[in-house]
Amino acid sequence: MKIIFSPSKEMRNINFFKNLEYTNEPIFNSAILQILNRLRTFSKEEISSIMKVKNTILDDTLKNINNFEKNEESPALFLYNGVAFKELELSKYNNKDFEFIKDKLFILSAFYGLSKPFTMIKKYRLDMTMKIFDISFYEFWKKDINDFIEKELNNDKDGILLNLASGEFSKIMDKKRIKTIINIDFKEYRDNKYISVSSYSKQARGAFLNIIIKNKIEDIKSLKNISFNNYKLNLELSDDFNFIFTR
Repeated sequence: MKIIFSPSKEMRNINFFKNLEYTNEPIFNSAILQILNRLRTFSKEEISSIMKVKNTILDDTLKNINNFEKNEESPALFLYNGVAFKELELSKYNNKDFEFIKDKLFILSAFYGLSKPFTMIKKYRLDMTMKIFDISFYEFWKKDINDFIEKELNNDKDGILLNLASGEFSKIMDKKRIKTIINIDFKEYRDNKYISVSSYSKQARGAFLNIIIKNKIEDIKSLKNISFNNYKLNLELSDDFNFIFTR
């Protein structure tokens, strides 16, 4: 089983990781360089418009772009610091936990395409909805990402891709090529119906991944049995490829 996960805009200000025995180089170096070179062609005003940023955030973004080669890097798992990542008990993970996910978890992003947990990455500000080429980032990354994931699944014992990414990122996956995708979603019961609440869903995805890592879960039955924070699998809303957890 392989797992895809969303990145976050929020990143840590300092390196936050233990000494690791393994780190990885970015998977798609040539594509990353193409994006970086394209970003460097834009003026400050254009970057502000593309990324919807101003003032200090804009200045920091430009600095990161222009000084990219000199910027500090960190394993992706420890650099991202959004709502979902805050649910990962990183400071409590041991070597067995890190070993379990080092080739199992893939973090999607507009800048890096895919990162493993210990891929060394640098701060950036880019998401899938921004447009810097004549094509969208979905089109830019689709072939490379699906080629890579398909190869990884072909070498995996069960060939299952567990989708713990948001809709914004996971829709890049080609369902015609990636046959066995199990989507995980979380819903709240409000006004006599189940609805998705973005902030709660982000927290739940992080907590769900944390449980997988701590318990080394690799089978469908165990996934279905996960319960936490009053969430449990809703059999009426779920099917073989969509596991809906509700509370």
